[in-house]
Amino acid sequence: ATHSYPLQLAEVVVKGYVVPTRPTHADLTQGGIATQDCTIHGGVASRAIDGNTDGYWWSGSSVTHTCGGANTWWQVVLENEAVVSQVDVFNRLDAHSQMLGGATVELLRYEGTDLVLVAAHSLPSATTNIHEFNVYFDNVQAHAVRVTHATHSYPL
Repeated sequence: ATHSYPLQLAEVVVKGYVVPTRPTHADLTQGGIATQDCTIHGGVASRAIDGNTDGYWWSGSSVTHTCGGANTWWQVVLENEAVVSQVDVFNRLDAHSQMLGGATVELLRYEGTDLVLVAAHSLPSATTNIHEFNVYFDNVQAHAVRVTHATHSYPL
């Protein structure tokens, strides 16, 4: 039997600057609205933008948890349009750190009322026991950041 990997994010930090100011490299997720496709075990989306990068589920409940399944996702709509240079993704460490392998970090912009993909980078396939992934972008204007996971199966 197989089961699809859920996303379990300790924190997502977006660095860049709000248009039209100068770069500050402050965390642009503050004031944003986080959502995800599905939540289990109380791992709500807002945990990934609470400022706590601790990757241990049981030490303070600051890790998200989606349900898994095909194309699971987590996203934050930024408070303001921003020029994004870097997205830091913090992984869960106490268990299941391999599940983040191969996830994709996407930058999105509004076209009318729809968010459309403008840039994306994949995380490495091997993520076991790695706490932080720094994903660099070439100063891309974006309104939102999404972390997605295509279906990856593992034996139960």
